[in-house]
Amino acid sequence: MILSDNYVFLSDYFKTKLSYTTDKTISFTKSKDNLDVPIVNGKLLHSAYFPQKDTAGLSFKNGSGVLNIAIGFGAGYHLASFAENNFVLAVSESPDVTLRILENVDLCRLFKPGNLKIITVDELKFYFDFIKYDTYNLIIKNSIYDIFRDEIDKILLSIKKEFNPILLDVKTQKQFGYKWFKNLVKNLINMKENNIDKSDLTIDKNKIILVTGAGSSLDSNLPEIKKYRDKLFIAATDTSAKALLRSGIIPDTIFTFDAGFYSTLHYTEIKQIKNIRILCDITSYIPEELNKKTPLLSHHPLVDKYTKTHNIPVLNNGLLNIGSAVIDFFCRYFGEHPVVAAGIDFGIENRYYSSHTYIEDYSLQNSSYFKTAESIDSSLKFRFSFTDVVGGWHSNSLLKSYMNCIAAISKFYTLSSSPFSGGMKISTIKEISSHANRKSLHFPYDQLSVESLIKDLRNNDYLEKSLCLSLKKTSNIYVRELIDKIIEISASCKNTFFL
Repeated sequence: MILSDNYVFLSDYFKTKLSYTTDKTISFTKSKDNLDVPIVNGKLLHSAYFPQKDTAGLSFKNGSGVLNIAIGFGAGYHLASFAENNFVLAVSESPDVTLRILENVDLCRLFKPGNLKIITVDELKFYFDFIKYDTYNLIIKNSIYDIFRDEIDKILLSIKKEFNPILLDVKTQKQFGYKWFKNLVKNLINMKENNIDKSDLTIDKNKIILVTGAGSSLDSNLPEIKKYRDKLFIAATDTSAKALLRSGIIPDTIFTFDAGFYSTLHYTEIKQIKNIRILCDITSYIPEELNKKTPLLSHHPLVDKYTKTHNIPVLNNGLLNIGSAVIDFFCRYFGEHPVVAAGIDFGIENRYYSSHTYIEDYSLQNSSYFKTAESIDSSLKFRFSFTDVVGGWHSNSLLKSYMNCIAAISKFYTLSSSPFSGGMKISTIKEISSHANRKSLHFPYDQLSVESLIKDLRNNDYLEKSLCLSLKKTSNIYVRELIDKIIEISASCKNTFFL
Protein backbone atom coordinates (compact mmCIF):
# COMPACT_ATOMS: atom_id res chain seq x y z
CA MET A 1 0.00 0.00 0.00
CA ILE A 2 2.78 2.43 0.89
CA LEU A 3 4.62 1.67 -2.35
CA SER A 4 1.57 2.22 -4.53
CA ASP A 5 0.86 5.54 -2.82
CA ASN A 6 4.46 6.61 -3.38
CA TYR A 7 4.18 6.02 -7.13
CA VAL A 8 2.73 9.52 -7.53
CA PHE A 9 6.22 10.90 -6.84
CA LEU A 10 7.94 8.78 -9.48
CA SER A 11 8.38 9.55 -13.16
CA ASP A 12 6.86 7.02 -15.56
CA TYR A 13 10.30 6.08 -16.84
CA PHE A 14 11.68 5.64 -13.34
CA LYS A 15 8.89 3.19 -12.54
CA THR A 16 10.14 0.91 -15.33
CA LYS A 17 13.60 0.81 -13.73
CA LEU A 18 12.48 -0.49 -10.34
CA SER A 19 13.79 -3.94 -9.43
CA TYR A 20 14.94 -6.06 -6.51
CA THR A 21 18.42 -6.71 -7.88
CA THR A 22 20.45 -4.66 -5.39
CA ASP A 23 23.54 -6.23 -3.91
CA LYS A 24 23.34 -3.97 -0.86
CA THR A 25 21.86 -5.03 2.47
CA ILE A 26 19.01 -2.77 3.52
CA SER A 27 17.30 -2.55 6.90
CA PHE A 28 15.46 0.10 8.89
CA THR A 29 15.52 1.60 12.36
CA LYS A 30 13.11 3.95 14.10
CA SER A 31 14.18 7.54 14.74
CA LYS A 32 13.37 9.49 17.89
CA ASP A 33 10.33 10.95 16.10
CA ASN A 34 9.20 7.48 14.94
CA LEU A 35 10.32 7.71 11.30
CA ASP A 36 11.76 4.74 9.40
CA VAL A 37 15.44 5.44 8.75
CA PRO A 38 17.09 3.22 6.12
CA ILE A 39 20.41 1.50 6.87
CA VAL A 40 22.44 0.48 3.82
CA ASN A 41 25.41 -1.81 4.24
CA GLY A 42 25.35 -1.06 7.94
CA LYS A 43 25.38 2.76 7.53
CA LEU A 44 22.55 5.19 8.24
CA LEU A 45 21.33 7.26 5.30
CA HIS A 46 19.78 9.82 7.69
CA SER A 47 20.03 10.79 11.33
CA ALA A 48 18.49 8.31 13.75
CA TYR A 49 17.40 11.21 15.97
CA PHE A 50 15.38 13.77 13.99
CA PRO A 51 16.10 13.07 10.29
CA GLN A 52 13.95 15.92 8.96
CA LYS A 53 16.16 18.40 10.81
CA ASP A 54 19.36 16.81 9.54
CA THR A 55 20.13 19.45 6.89
CA ALA A 56 23.58 20.59 7.99
CA GLY A 57 25.86 21.39 5.04
CA LEU A 58 23.03 21.34 2.51
CA SER A 59 22.46 24.26 0.17
CA PHE A 60 18.91 25.18 -0.83
CA LYS A 61 18.15 28.07 -3.16
CA ASN A 62 14.86 29.89 -3.63
CA GLY A 63 13.77 31.60 -6.80
CA SER A 64 11.98 30.79 -10.04
CA GLY A 65 15.23 30.76 -12.00
CA VAL A 66 16.81 27.93 -10.02
CA LEU A 67 16.03 24.23 -10.25
CA ASN A 68 16.97 22.41 -7.04
CA ILE A 69 18.22 18.92 -7.89
CA ALA A 70 18.88 16.39 -5.14
CA ILE A 71 21.59 13.97 -6.18
CA GLY A 72 20.78 10.86 -4.18
CA PHE A 73 17.37 10.63 -2.53
CA GLY A 74 17.67 8.21 0.36
CA ALA A 75 14.32 8.49 2.12
CA GLY A 76 14.03 12.19 1.31
CA TYR A 77 13.88 13.38 4.91
CA HIS A 78 16.52 16.07 4.34
CA LEU A 79 14.39 17.57 1.54
CA ALA A 80 10.98 17.61 3.21
CA SER A 81 11.16 21.00 4.94
CA PHE A 82 12.43 22.86 1.86
CA ALA A 83 9.92 21.08 -0.42
CA GLU A 84 6.97 22.42 1.57
CA ASN A 85 7.07 25.56 -0.59
CA ASN A 86 9.50 24.61 -3.37
CA PHE A 87 9.82 22.04 -6.12
CA VAL A 88 12.66 19.52 -5.81
CA LEU A 89 13.81 17.16 -8.52
CA ALA A 90 15.51 14.10 -7.05
CA VAL A 91 17.85 11.84 -9.02
CA SER A 92 17.84 8.39 -7.46
CA GLU A 93 21.24 7.08 -6.49
CA SER A 94 20.01 3.52 -7.18
CA PRO A 95 16.48 2.59 -8.36
CA ASP A 96 16.60 -0.81 -6.67
CA VAL A 97 17.57 0.73 -3.33
CA THR A 98 14.93 3.43 -3.77
CA LEU A 99 12.34 0.70 -4.35
CA ARG A 100 13.13 -0.97 -1.04
CA ILE A 101 12.95 2.36 0.77
CA LEU A 102 9.64 3.33 -0.86
CA GLU A 103 8.10 0.10 0.42
CA ASN A 104 8.66 1.32 3.97
CA VAL A 105 8.72 5.14 3.94
CA ASP A 106 5.43 6.94 3.25
CA LEU A 107 6.39 9.98 1.17
CA CYS A 108 2.82 11.27 1.30
CA ARG A 109 3.47 12.26 4.93
CA LEU A 110 6.46 14.36 3.84
CA PHE A 111 5.74 15.80 0.40
CA LYS A 112 3.01 17.22 -1.79
CA PRO A 113 2.77 15.40 -5.16
CA GLY A 114 3.55 18.59 -7.10
CA ASN A 115 6.66 19.45 -5.08
CA LEU A 116 8.75 16.32 -5.61
CA LYS A 117 9.62 14.13 -8.58
CA ILE A 118 12.05 11.21 -8.42
CA ILE A 119 13.75 10.41 -11.72
CA THR A 120 16.82 8.85 -13.33
CA VAL A 121 19.70 11.00 -14.53
CA ASP A 122 18.77 10.24 -18.15
CA GLU A 123 15.51 12.16 -17.68
CA LEU A 124 17.00 15.41 -16.42
CA LYS A 125 17.01 17.02 -19.85
CA PHE A 126 13.22 16.61 -20.03
CA TYR A 127 12.64 18.35 -16.70
CA PHE A 128 15.14 21.18 -17.02
CA ASP A 129 13.56 24.03 -18.99
CA PHE A 130 16.61 25.91 -20.23
CA ILE A 131 14.68 29.14 -20.66
CA LYS A 132 12.76 29.03 -17.38
CA TYR A 133 15.80 28.15 -15.30
CA ASP A 134 19.01 30.16 -15.26
CA THR A 135 20.91 27.54 -13.33
CA TYR A 136 20.62 24.48 -11.14
CA ASN A 137 21.44 23.92 -7.48
CA LEU A 138 22.74 20.51 -6.45
CA ILE A 139 21.76 19.09 -3.08
CA ILE A 140 24.00 16.22 -1.94
CA LYS A 141 23.76 14.73 1.54
CA ASN A 142 27.11 13.51 2.82
CA SER A 143 25.76 10.34 4.42
CA ILE A 144 24.18 9.30 1.09
CA TYR A 145 27.29 10.23 -0.87
CA ASP A 146 29.52 8.16 1.43
CA ILE A 147 27.57 5.01 0.56
CA PHE A 148 26.86 5.72 -3.11
CA ARG A 149 30.02 7.60 -4.03
CA ASP A 150 30.59 5.89 -7.41
CA GLU A 151 26.95 6.19 -8.47
CA ILE A 152 26.71 9.87 -7.52
CA ASP A 153 30.03 10.74 -9.19
CA LYS A 154 28.69 9.28 -12.44
CA ILE A 155 25.50 11.33 -12.08
CA LEU A 156 27.48 14.53 -11.50
CA LEU A 157 29.67 13.88 -14.52
CA SER A 158 26.59 13.31 -16.66
CA ILE A 159 24.99 16.56 -15.47
CA LYS A 160 28.14 18.55 -16.16
CA LYS A 161 28.48 17.09 -19.64
CA GLU A 162 24.77 17.40 -20.50
CA PHE A 163 23.87 20.79 -19.10
CA ASN A 164 26.85 23.09 -18.68
CA PRO A 165 27.50 23.78 -22.40
CA ILE A 166 23.82 24.45 -23.04
CA LEU A 167 23.46 26.60 -19.92
CA LEU A 168 26.41 28.69 -21.07
CA ASP A 169 24.73 29.18 -24.44
CA VAL A 170 21.38 30.06 -22.87
CA LYS A 171 22.86 32.51 -20.37
CA THR A 172 24.70 34.17 -23.23
CA GLN A 173 21.49 34.35 -25.25
CA LYS A 174 19.56 35.82 -22.33
CA GLN A 175 22.21 38.41 -21.54
CA PHE A 176 23.12 39.43 -25.07
CA GLY A 177 20.34 38.22 -27.38
CA TYR A 178 18.44 41.51 -27.40
CA LYS A 179 21.67 43.50 -27.81
CA TRP A 180 22.79 41.28 -30.71
CA PHE A 181 19.57 41.84 -32.64
CA LYS A 182 19.44 45.54 -31.86
CA ASN A 183 23.05 46.01 -32.99
CA LEU A 184 22.46 43.90 -36.08
CA VAL A 185 19.53 46.02 -37.22
CA LYS A 186 21.39 49.25 -36.47
CA ASN A 187 24.46 48.12 -38.39
CA LEU A 188 22.38 47.12 -41.38
CA ILE A 189 20.77 50.55 -41.34
CA ASN A 190 24.29 52.04 -41.34
CA MET A 191 24.96 49.96 -44.45
CA LYS A 192 21.86 51.35 -46.06
CA GLU A 193 22.92 54.90 -45.28
CA ASN A 194 26.47 54.29 -46.53
CA ASN A 195 27.72 55.00 -43.03
CA ILE A 196 30.37 52.28 -43.20
CA ASP A 197 33.73 51.68 -44.83
CA LYS A 198 33.06 49.36 -47.79
CA SER A 199 36.50 49.64 -49.32
CA ASP A 200 38.54 46.52 -49.96
CA LEU A 201 40.80 45.24 -47.21
CA THR A 202 44.21 45.10 -48.85
CA ILE A 203 47.47 43.54 -47.69
CA ASP A 204 50.56 44.50 -49.64
CA LYS A 205 53.06 42.17 -51.26
CA ASN A 206 55.45 40.28 -48.94
CA LYS A 207 53.68 41.45 -45.79
CA ILE A 208 53.49 39.20 -42.72
CA ILE A 209 50.14 39.34 -40.93
CA LEU A 210 50.48 39.87 -37.18
CA VAL A 211 47.44 39.26 -34.96
CA THR A 212 47.82 40.68 -31.46
CA GLY A 213 45.95 39.70 -28.32
CA ALA A 214 46.15 41.20 -24.84
CA GLY A 215 47.73 38.24 -23.08
CA SER A 216 50.60 38.86 -20.71
CA SER A 217 53.21 37.68 -23.24
CA LEU A 218 52.45 40.68 -25.45
CA ASP A 219 54.62 42.87 -23.21
CA SER A 220 57.78 40.94 -24.09
CA ASN A 221 56.85 40.94 -27.80
CA LEU A 222 56.34 44.71 -28.17
CA PRO A 223 60.03 45.54 -28.89
CA GLU A 224 60.09 42.81 -31.57
CA ILE A 225 56.90 44.11 -33.17
CA LYS A 226 58.22 47.66 -33.17
CA LYS A 227 61.52 46.54 -34.72
CA TYR A 228 59.85 44.77 -37.66
CA ARG A 229 56.84 47.09 -38.04
CA ASP A 230 57.50 47.79 -41.73
CA LYS A 231 57.26 44.09 -42.58
CA LEU A 232 53.92 43.63 -40.83
CA PHE A 233 50.23 44.09 -41.45
CA ILE A 234 48.98 44.38 -37.87
CA ALA A 235 45.46 43.29 -36.93
CA ALA A 236 44.88 44.11 -33.26
CA THR A 237 42.13 42.61 -31.16
CA ASP A 238 40.21 45.33 -29.34
CA THR A 239 41.83 44.51 -25.99
CA SER A 240 45.36 44.81 -27.36
CA ALA A 241 44.95 48.06 -29.34
CA LYS A 242 45.90 50.40 -26.51
CA ALA A 243 48.94 48.31 -25.59
CA LEU A 244 50.28 48.68 -29.13
CA LEU A 245 49.63 52.40 -29.36
CA ARG A 246 51.29 53.09 -26.02
CA SER A 247 54.42 51.58 -27.50
CA GLY A 248 54.19 53.76 -30.60
CA ILE A 249 52.82 50.95 -32.79
CA ILE A 250 49.78 51.89 -34.88
CA PRO A 251 47.82 48.83 -36.03
CA ASP A 252 46.38 48.64 -39.52
CA THR A 253 43.04 47.36 -38.23
CA ILE A 254 41.26 46.66 -34.95
CA PHE A 255 38.87 43.71 -34.64
CA THR A 256 36.04 43.34 -32.13
CA PHE A 257 32.95 41.18 -31.65
CA ASP A 258 31.66 42.22 -28.22
CA ALA A 259 28.04 43.34 -28.09
CA GLY A 260 28.06 45.83 -25.24
CA PHE A 261 29.12 49.43 -24.72
CA TYR A 262 31.92 48.61 -22.29
CA SER A 263 33.86 46.70 -24.92
CA THR A 264 34.38 49.96 -26.80
CA LEU A 265 36.45 51.31 -23.91
CA HIS A 266 39.26 49.18 -25.28
CA TYR A 267 39.74 51.61 -28.15
CA THR A 268 37.35 54.59 -28.35
CA GLU A 269 39.56 56.92 -26.30
CA ILE A 270 42.56 56.27 -28.52
CA LYS A 271 43.39 59.55 -30.24
CA GLN A 272 44.35 57.88 -33.52
CA ILE A 273 41.15 55.81 -33.64
CA LYS A 274 39.54 57.87 -36.42
CA ASN A 275 42.35 56.85 -38.76
CA ILE A 276 42.25 53.14 -37.92
CA ARG A 277 39.77 50.81 -39.56
CA ILE A 278 37.50 48.89 -37.15
CA LEU A 279 36.25 45.51 -38.34
CA CYS A 280 33.60 43.88 -36.18
CA ASP A 281 31.00 41.19 -36.17
CA ILE A 282 27.66 42.59 -37.33
CA THR A 283 26.00 42.07 -33.93
CA SER A 284 28.55 44.32 -32.18
CA TYR A 285 27.98 47.81 -30.88
CA ILE A 286 29.86 50.34 -33.02
CA PRO A 287 30.07 53.95 -31.82
CA GLU A 288 28.56 56.38 -34.31
CA GLU A 289 31.59 58.69 -34.20
CA LEU A 290 33.90 56.12 -35.76
CA ASN A 291 34.58 57.04 -39.38
CA LYS A 292 36.18 53.82 -40.59
CA LYS A 293 33.99 50.93 -39.50
CA THR A 294 33.18 47.74 -41.37
CA PRO A 295 30.62 45.30 -39.97
CA LEU A 296 31.46 41.71 -40.87
CA LEU A 297 28.76 39.10 -41.21
CA SER A 298 29.08 36.38 -38.59
CA HIS A 299 27.57 32.99 -37.90
CA HIS A 300 24.22 34.34 -36.80
CA PRO A 301 20.98 32.62 -37.87
CA LEU A 302 19.51 35.73 -39.49
CA VAL A 303 22.48 36.44 -41.74
CA ASP A 304 23.92 32.99 -42.39
CA LYS A 305 22.08 32.71 -45.68
CA TYR A 306 23.62 35.96 -46.94
CA THR A 307 27.12 34.60 -46.42
CA LYS A 308 26.24 31.53 -48.46
CA THR A 309 24.46 33.27 -51.34
CA HIS A 310 26.68 36.36 -51.72
CA ASN A 311 30.09 35.03 -50.69
CA ILE A 312 30.48 37.78 -48.11
CA PRO A 313 33.47 37.55 -45.72
CA VAL A 314 32.58 36.14 -42.32
CA LEU A 315 34.10 36.65 -38.87
CA ASN A 316 33.72 33.29 -37.15
CA ASN A 317 32.31 34.30 -33.77
CA GLY A 318 31.54 30.64 -33.19
CA LEU A 319 35.15 30.30 -32.01
CA LEU A 320 34.07 32.33 -28.93
CA ASN A 321 37.45 34.05 -28.64
CA ILE A 322 38.37 37.20 -30.56
CA GLY A 323 42.03 36.19 -31.00
CA SER A 324 41.06 32.85 -32.52
CA ALA A 325 38.46 34.48 -34.74
CA VAL A 326 40.94 36.99 -36.18
CA ILE A 327 43.59 34.32 -36.80
CA ASP A 328 40.96 32.21 -38.57
CA PHE A 329 39.79 35.23 -40.61
CA PHE A 330 43.23 35.95 -42.09
CA CYS A 331 44.15 32.30 -42.60
CA ARG A 332 40.97 31.85 -44.64
CA TYR A 333 40.99 35.02 -46.70
CA PHE A 334 44.71 35.77 -46.94
CA GLY A 335 46.12 32.25 -46.83
CA GLU A 336 49.24 33.03 -48.90
CA HIS A 337 50.47 35.50 -46.28
CA PRO A 338 52.03 33.97 -43.15
CA VAL A 339 50.02 34.69 -39.98
CA VAL A 340 51.80 35.28 -36.68
CA ALA A 341 50.10 35.60 -33.27
CA ALA A 342 51.44 37.66 -30.37
CA GLY A 343 49.85 37.98 -26.94
CA ILE A 344 47.37 35.17 -27.67
CA ASP A 345 48.35 32.85 -24.83
CA PHE A 346 45.28 30.81 -23.80
CA GLY A 347 46.82 30.83 -20.34
CA ILE A 348 48.41 33.11 -17.76
CA GLU A 349 51.91 33.46 -16.35
CA ASN A 350 52.31 36.37 -13.94
CA ARG A 351 49.33 38.36 -15.18
CA TYR A 352 46.14 37.59 -17.04
CA TYR A 353 46.44 40.65 -19.31
CA SER A 354 49.22 42.74 -20.78
CA SER A 355 50.20 45.53 -18.38
CA HIS A 356 49.55 48.14 -21.09
CA THR A 357 45.84 47.44 -21.61
CA TYR A 358 42.76 49.42 -20.65
CA ILE A 359 42.39 47.50 -17.38
CA GLU A 360 45.30 49.51 -15.97
CA ASP A 361 43.44 52.76 -16.63
CA TYR A 362 39.77 52.44 -15.85
CA SER A 363 38.07 52.42 -12.50
CA LEU A 364 34.47 53.42 -13.07
CA GLN A 365 32.76 55.00 -10.10
CA ASN A 366 29.56 53.35 -8.83
CA SER A 367 30.22 50.33 -11.03
CA SER A 368 31.55 46.87 -10.32
CA TYR A 369 32.52 46.40 -13.97
CA PHE A 370 36.08 47.59 -13.42
CA LYS A 371 38.21 47.35 -10.30
CA THR A 372 41.95 47.37 -9.91
CA ALA A 373 44.04 45.27 -12.26
CA GLU A 374 45.21 43.15 -9.34
CA SER A 375 41.65 42.51 -8.21
CA ILE A 376 40.57 41.54 -11.71
CA ASP A 377 43.50 39.17 -12.09
CA SER A 378 42.66 37.52 -8.77
CA SER A 379 39.01 37.22 -9.73
CA LEU A 380 39.85 35.68 -13.09
CA LYS A 381 42.23 33.17 -11.56
CA PHE A 382 39.58 32.12 -9.07
CA ARG A 383 36.71 32.05 -11.55
CA PHE A 384 38.50 30.11 -14.25
CA SER A 385 39.97 27.52 -11.85
CA PHE A 386 43.30 27.01 -13.60
CA THR A 387 44.15 23.33 -13.38
CA ASP A 388 46.93 22.83 -15.94
CA VAL A 389 50.42 24.06 -15.09
CA VAL A 390 53.39 23.91 -17.49
CA GLY A 391 56.60 25.85 -16.91
CA GLY A 392 54.96 28.49 -14.75
CA TRP A 393 52.02 28.98 -17.14
CA HIS A 394 48.48 28.14 -16.00
CA SER A 395 45.50 27.16 -18.16
CA ASN A 396 42.23 25.27 -17.92
CA SER A 397 39.86 23.26 -20.09
CA LEU A 398 38.04 26.34 -21.43
CA LEU A 399 41.17 28.17 -22.58
CA LYS A 400 42.67 24.95 -23.94
CA SER A 401 39.47 24.34 -25.92
CA TYR A 402 40.04 27.72 -27.62
CA MET A 403 43.61 26.68 -28.40
CA ASN A 404 42.64 23.28 -29.75
CA CYS A 405 39.85 24.74 -31.87
CA ILE A 406 42.00 27.30 -33.67
CA ALA A 407 45.01 24.97 -33.95
CA ALA A 408 42.81 22.39 -35.68
CA ILE A 409 41.60 24.71 -38.44
CA SER A 410 44.39 27.23 -39.00
CA LYS A 411 48.13 27.13 -39.71
CA PHE A 412 49.87 29.99 -37.97
CA TYR A 413 53.02 30.97 -36.06
CA THR A 414 53.20 32.31 -32.53
CA LEU A 415 55.62 34.54 -30.65
CA SER A 416 54.00 33.68 -27.32
CA SER A 417 56.08 31.83 -24.76
CA SER A 418 52.94 30.16 -23.43
CA PRO A 419 52.90 26.36 -23.90
CA PHE A 420 49.14 26.68 -24.44
CA SER A 421 49.27 29.21 -27.29
CA GLY A 422 48.94 26.77 -30.20
CA GLY A 423 50.59 27.48 -33.53
CA MET A 424 54.21 26.96 -34.53
CA LYS A 425 56.68 28.55 -32.14
CA ILE A 426 59.10 31.21 -33.36
CA SER A 427 61.38 33.39 -31.24
CA THR A 428 61.65 36.26 -33.71
CA ILE A 429 59.80 37.56 -36.76
CA LYS A 430 63.09 37.31 -38.60
CA GLU A 431 62.60 33.52 -38.75
CA ILE A 432 59.84 33.82 -41.33
CA SER A 433 59.36 35.73 -44.55
CA SER A 434 56.51 36.37 -46.95
CA HIS A 435 56.55 36.02 -50.73
CA ALA A 436 52.83 36.52 -51.14
CA ASN A 437 51.42 38.88 -53.74
CA ARG A 438 49.29 41.85 -52.87
CA LYS A 439 45.73 40.75 -52.14
CA SER A 440 42.44 42.58 -51.59
CA LEU A 441 39.28 41.31 -49.90
CA HIS A 442 36.03 42.67 -51.30
CA PHE A 443 32.86 43.31 -49.25
CA PRO A 444 29.90 43.00 -51.66
CA TYR A 445 27.39 44.71 -49.38
CA ASP A 446 25.68 46.30 -52.36
CA GLN A 447 24.04 42.91 -52.95
CA LEU A 448 22.29 42.82 -49.56
CA SER A 449 18.56 43.44 -49.34
CA VAL A 450 16.79 44.21 -46.09
CA GLU A 451 13.47 42.79 -47.26
CA SER A 452 14.41 39.22 -46.41
CA LEU A 453 15.89 40.29 -43.11
CA ILE A 454 12.73 42.09 -42.01
CA LYS A 455 10.66 39.13 -43.11
CA ASP A 456 12.79 36.88 -40.93
CA LEU A 457 12.69 39.31 -38.01
CA ARG A 458 8.91 39.30 -38.16
CA ASN A 459 8.72 35.54 -38.55
CA ASN A 460 8.21 34.40 -34.97
CA ASP A 461 8.96 30.72 -35.60
CA TYR A 462 12.22 31.53 -37.36
CA LEU A 463 13.22 34.01 -34.68
CA GLU A 464 12.51 31.59 -31.84
CA LYS A 465 14.79 29.04 -33.45
CA SER A 466 17.55 31.57 -33.93
CA LEU A 467 17.33 32.72 -30.31
CA CYS A 468 17.53 29.20 -28.94
CA LEU A 469 20.38 27.75 -30.93
CA SER A 470 20.96 24.69 -28.77
CA LEU A 471 17.48 24.19 -27.38
CA LYS A 472 14.68 21.80 -28.16
CA LYS A 473 12.01 23.88 -26.40
CA THR A 474 11.29 27.39 -27.63
CA SER A 475 7.78 28.29 -26.44
CA ASN A 476 8.31 30.61 -23.48
CA ILE A 477 7.54 34.08 -22.23
CA TYR A 478 11.11 35.34 -22.52
CA VAL A 479 11.38 34.64 -26.24
CA ARG A 480 7.98 36.19 -26.91
CA GLU A 481 8.94 39.41 -25.14
CA LEU A 482 12.21 39.54 -27.01
CA ILE A 483 10.45 39.06 -30.34
CA ASP A 484 8.15 41.99 -29.60
CA LYS A 485 11.14 44.25 -28.87
CA ILE A 486 12.93 43.23 -32.05
CA ILE A 487 9.84 43.73 -34.22
CA GLU A 488 9.50 47.21 -32.74
CA ILE A 489 13.09 48.02 -33.69
CA SER A 490 12.77 46.61 -37.18
CA ALA A 491 9.43 48.27 -37.97
CA SER A 492 11.09 51.55 -38.83
CA CYS A 493 12.94 50.01 -41.76
CA LYS A 494 10.09 47.84 -43.05
CA ASN A 495 9.91 47.44 -46.83
CA THR A 496 13.17 49.27 -47.41
CA PHE A 497 16.28 47.98 -49.11
CA PHE A 498 19.86 48.28 -48.00
CA LEU A 499 22.09 50.00 -50.50
